[in-house]
Amino acid sequence: MMRLIRRYGRAFRVALQMTRRGQKPPALQYPELQAWIQQMDRLVEAACVQGDRGGFDRAWREALRVRLDGRDTSVEAALAALRYHARQEYPSLLRSGAQHNLLAIQSSNFNDRYRLSRLLELPELADSPFQAALADLLAHLDAIPFSKV
Repeated sequence: MMRLIRRYGRAFRVALQMTRRGQKPPALQYPELQAWIQQMDRLVEAACVQGDRGGFDRAWREALRVRLDGRDTSVEAALAALRYHARQEYPSLLRSGAQHNLLAIQSSNFNDRYRLSRLLELPELADSPFQAALADLLAHLDAIPFSKV
């Protein structure tokens, strides 16, 4: 508890010093990529909502299997991986600022695109709003900003 209070106290002091000096916080690095990641998260959630509305609820998504990388994986697990990347992994990689993190995001996105393309091939999803939402997500993954990557 004390560690948390010290952390917030330190952040407050730094913010106060910057305000007194008329400084602004540093600009976000790779703002286009950060916006793309946030949109990815929204599209994953939108696909799940469309699935729920169209009769492809969580239980159904957990029961339906697709062959990915030589093993059977549930549709829900594939979507959970996408959700994890958008909420945890990609933002963490951007924050750490290590040299090859942008390449790691690109590589992981390539894998996500493969998983999603395999989901779209499932005959159970044919012509459903859930399939359309997944297709929108795939189109978004195809449009990763490379300008600064």
